[in-house]
Amino acid sequence: MKIKRLFVSLAALLFTSCATLLNRPVTNMVLHTSEPTTIVYQSDTLYTNHRNRCTILVDRSPEPIELSVKQDSLFQSISIPSKNAHAYYLNIVYSAGLGMLADKDRPERYAYPRRIYLDLAETPPTYDRYGNQRYVRVSTPYVNHFRLAPANESDKINTGFWGFSLGLDHYHSPQQYLNFTVGAVTDFDAPILVPYERVGEKESMFSVYFNLSNNHQISRFHLGYGLSYAINTWQLRYHDRFNAPPPTREPTTKTSHALGAVVPAYVQLGEQFMIGVVYRPTFLRFNANPTLAYEHLISLDFVWRVHLN
Repeated sequence: MKIKRLFVSLAALLFTSCATLLNRPVTNMVLHTSEPTTIVYQSDTLYTNHRNRCTILVDRSPEPIELSVKQDSLFQSISIPSKNAHAYYLNIVYSAGLGMLADKDRPERYAYPRRIYLDLAETPPTYDRYGNQRYVRVSTPYVNHFRLAPANESDKINTGFWGFSLGLDHYHSPQQYLNFTVGAVTDFDAPILVPYERVGEKESMFSVYFNLSNNHQISRFHLGYGLSYAINTWQLRYHDRFNAPPPTREPTTKTSHALGAVVPAYVQLGEQFMIGVVYRPTFLRFNANPTLAYEHLISLDFVWRVHLN
């Protein structure tokens, strides 16, 4: 008798469907829009609130959700497809996939994005998952102004050219995004990459940095603030060519690891290109004396952004 009960309980457990247990036949979808608008879903007419947001109750179904969105004086259609819910795939773990048989033809199997962002600046309007907009950015910090304070040296100031950075933008709201960037810049003498001979003593500066910032997008303008970790290096080298005058001191390299801030400001030119200025001051140093010292890098930056979706 005990073995029979155990077998029945095990069978009931295996054929329990996760989607039916965890999901309701209806679900909420929150719509965020780039501007105030009117949205029609089935027979319901909805209006976005002061935060350009509204919530609709949708029936789970294999069919897409059909919305009509007011753009200017016309209504445009937007279709949002359904997908299999996470709970449907949970059957693989919970019942070795057998629960999928019970969920196969039930509406609880399906799901829609919980949050959608509608961009009414596009014609017809486009949509994306709210908070899932991501961009890869590749940039050239073309002009770089350095102010470094190497240990036991006077402040070193110079302006040069060239650098490279790679970053990721993640939108956590329609007009705000987090950016993480890693880059390296130099004070190369020439505005074009050509070889040239150095003669005598020559100072040079370069920096490797890691930036994390929160950025606000206001129309075509991007303004941000955040933290920066920098590895700043100053070098003095002697190049014995063309009867160079003798060196005045031994060649040296001094590097500091420092924590500070980053303040980027860009203007967007077209869909993928931006140009701007990045101010990156550092204050707290970890491997050089004095521990507190002001250094900075100011770059004229040219950016190319690619939408990951």
